[in-house]
Amino acid sequence: MPQAYRIHSQVSADGTLKLENLPFQPGEEVEVIVLAEERRVREERRYPLRGKPLVYDDPTAPVADSEAFLARVRRLQERTRLPALTDELLEQARREGRP
Repeated sequence: MPQAYRIHSQVSADGTLKLENLPFQPGEEVEVIVLAEERRVREERRYPLRGKPLVYDDPTAPVADSEAFLARVRRLQERTRLPALTDELLEQARREGRP
């Protein structure tokens, strides 16, 4: 497959497009495909964080609030007939120093 080259340019007022400094020999036959930049602009707006660096302030921190999780466990314990499992989770939380 032949090598592709990307060149950004603007259409002039008379509707023509001038391509300069092409990496080809004079007289060499080439295929030209013209794409509008509009598509690329929409894609950038759709994914505004694409290409931005990710920063993790505390990558080992829990992703969920432990108190909220334990409150859900307690509510689940009250509604279900599986107290052994929820008791085990609550006991583990107590051992780890969580309420």
